[in-house]
Amino acid sequence: MKENDNISSLLSYLGPHQGNFHLHLSIIEQPERSVYPFLIINNSDPLARLIEARVVSDADSGVKKLFLLVQRDKYLLKKDETLPLNNRDVFDLWQKAFSFYAREKQDNSFILLSGQLGGKGELSPLSSLFYCRTKKVYFHPPCPKCGLPLRQCEDDDLLVTSGLQPFSGSLKRYLFCASCGPSGSFYIDELEQSDSPAVKDRRALIKEFGLLREAQHNAAAFPCADCQLYPECYGAENKVVSRIVPFSFYPFYMLAFEAMSLSGLDFISLISGATFEEAEALLESKGESGRINYLKAVRQNSAMNTPFLFDHDDRCFLEVLYLKLSFLGEALQSLQSSDGPFIHPDFRPTIDGVWVKLGERGLLPFFWNFNVKFMGLSSQPPVSQQFSKSQSNALFFMGLVWFYTLLTNRKQNMPEIHGTLEKLLSGETASPEKFKSNKVFDPSNIFWNPDGKTVNSNWKSLWEKSLNLGFALLNTNKAWDGEGFKKEMETLRNEIKENLFLKEIPYSTPALPIVEKVIHPVEEIASQPAKEDEAVHAILMGILKRWQPAVAVKKEEAQDTVILSTADLNVKTAPVNADEIVSETVILSSQQIQKEIPPVKEPPNEELQETMILSLKDLQQKQPQPQVREKDEEDIEKTVIMSLKGMPVPQVKEPEKPEEAPKKKKTDEDFLAETIIPKPGEKTKDGPKKQ
Repeated sequence: MKENDNISSLLSYLGPHQGNFHLHLSIIEQPERSVYPFLIINNSDPLARLIEARVVSDADSGVKKLFLLVQRDKYLLKKDETLPLNNRDVFDLWQKAFSFYAREKQDNSFILLSGQLGGKGELSPLSSLFYCRTKKVYFHPPCPKCGLPLRQCEDDDLLVTSGLQPFSGSLKRYLFCASCGPSGSFYIDELEQSDSPAVKDRRALIKEFGLLREAQHNAAAFPCADCQLYPECYGAENKVVSRIVPFSFYPFYMLAFEAMSLSGLDFISLISGATFEEAEALLESKGESGRINYLKAVRQNSAMNTPFLFDHDDRCFLEVLYLKLSFLGEALQSLQSSDGPFIHPDFRPTIDGVWVKLGERGLLPFFWNFNVKFMGLSSQPPVSQQFSKSQSNALFFMGLVWFYTLLTNRKQNMPEIHGTLEKLLSGETASPEKFKSNKVFDPSNIFWNPDGKTVNSNWKSLWEKSLNLGFALLNTNKAWDGEGFKKEMETLRNEIKENLFLKEIPYSTPALPIVEKVIHPVEEIASQPAKEDEAVHAILMGILKRWQPAVAVKKEEAQDTVILSTADLNVKTAPVNADEIVSETVILSSQQIQKEIPPVKEPPNEELQETMILSLKDLQQKQPQPQVREKDEEDIEKTVIMSLKGMPVPQVKEPEKPEEAPKKKKTDEDFLAETIIPKPGEKTKDGPKKQ
C-alpha cells in the first residue's frame, strides 16, 4: 500500500512544554455555541480558510499575530464533469502556492515550519488535529481499535476494492488505520448520499474513542484515557460529540503568514469615506466577525487621527483616486513575475483574499502608508490548459477588482456594476466610451456616499483614464502588454499626484489690501509670509530671490520702499501667474529709468495689469523731470521694482542740467522721513488728478 508517511505534526508547536514560546490558535467568543470554535477571518476560498493564531510567551503574553491558511476538510466546489478535479490537482495547487510564497523577494512575511518540508523540498502535510473544548488540549485522532494514529488512505487499489472512490480520481478523502488494514473502518468528515454504508462520519469516530478506555488501550497523548470527565462525555448523553471538535479532520496543508491589518474590502470602504460604524454594520450582516475585530483594532490606532491629507477639501477626490490606484497597482504587482504576466496561470485568487498592512506610525497620513498582499489559493479550480485561457482569466479577474475598487459604494454594489460592464463589452456596437454618459461610472461614485458630491471638471480626464485602464484588463481579446500597462498606470498616478499637490494662484486675484505700515527689512520679509494673501507672498518671495543677489541692500535703506496694490493705483487685476511675474521682473535704478524707458501716455485703468513696487522718491518729485545726482558708492540709489509685462510705465524725460549751486545731499534719514503710503484714489503732489 502507498501510504503518506512523510507527514509532520503541528502538535509540537501548540504547547508551552516545548519551549518558552508557542503557537496559540485563536478561539472565538462563546465557542460552545459554534460548530467550529476557531477564529476564521476569511472563509471565501473554496479550498482553504484563513484562521487567526498568535505566537505567545510562556506567560501567555502575545508576541505576534499570524494568519494560517489551512486546507479545508470539505471543499466548496460545484461538481462539473467538464472540469474534473481530484486530490492530486489540489496537491499540485498547494505546491505551487508554497513555491510562490516561499520566494524571498515575493513575500518576506511568509513563515515556514521545519516540519513542513518534505525530503525533496516540497510542502509536506500535517497530521489530522482534534481539539477538546473542555480540557483545552489538542491531539491526533487515534484508531478506536488499536490506538495508533489514523492516516489518510491514498492507495487507489485498496479504496476501489473496498467500494470507495479512488484518491487520485476524485476529491474524496478517507481516514483509516494502516495497521488494522481492510479489517478496520474508513472514516469521512461528513457523509453524503453517494457514500458507502460502510463509511463512518466524524461523529461516529468521536463516539468510538470511548472504546479505547474500555479495551484498556494505552493511546499515546489521547486526553480521554485518564480524564475524570470520561463517564460524563461517553455516557448516555454523548457530550463528547460537542466537546471534541476537529481543527482539521484530514491531514492538511498549511501556510503561515505574519498577520495583516485590514481586509482589502474594508480598506476600500474606509478610504472611500465609509465610517467605522457603517463598515462594522455591513460585516455583522454578513457574519464576518473575524474582520470586525481588525476594524476595531484599526479604529483604536492613535494614528487614525490623521487618516487623509485633504478630507475637507475638494482635492479629496484626487486623494482617494490616488490611494485606490496605488492599492490596485500593488494588487496587480503581487501576481507578476519574470516568468510571464502571472507566476501562476491557474492561480486566480478572490478579492476576499486581498489584505492590507498599514503602517503603525509615520509622517504620512494613516491611509497613505500601506502594503497589499494576496492570501489564498484559488477562487476557481485549476483546469486543463486546452480548456482555459488562464492568463485571460486572471486579467479579467483583475479588471473586475479594478471596477469594484473604483465604483462600489453605499448606493451601488458589484452585481449592478457587473451587469453594466457586460452590456458595454458585448455586441458589435458596444464600446467602453459609452461609460461617459452612464451614471454607474460617474466620478462621484468613488465616494462611499456619492450624494451631493461634485468633482472638478478639470479632473474628469484623470477619472476617464483610470476607467480606461480597467477596460484594458477586461479586453482579453488583445495581447497583454504588462510593462506598457504598468508604465501607463505610473504615468497616471504621477499626473494625479501633480494635480493633488499643485499650488495654483486663482485666475481672478482680488485687489491687495492697503499697506498701513512700513514694510519690514528684507530679512524679516523672508521670514514672515504675508497673511492676507498667499499668492502675493509667493510673488514677493520670487522677487526677493532675484533682488537680493543684484543689490546689496542695507537694512536701513530697505525701509524706503512702499508697496502699492492695483487697488491703490485704481486699476483692475488680470490673470496672474507667479512664475511669469517673477521671470519677467527687472530691477532698475532711477537713473536707468530716466535713460532707458521711452515716454508713454498715461494708460487707462484697464491697461495696468500687474502690481508695481515704487520708491517714494519717484512718486513725490516736485518736477516732472527727476534730478540726477552723481553716483556715490556709499549711497545706494533708490530702486524701482516693476513688471514690464503688459504694463505702461511713467513718462520720463531727459534730465536738465542742475543749477550752478549744488543741492544738499540727502541722508538715509531724510529719505525715510519722506516715505508715504498713498490711499485709494490719491496720487502724489504733482501726479495725475483723482479720477
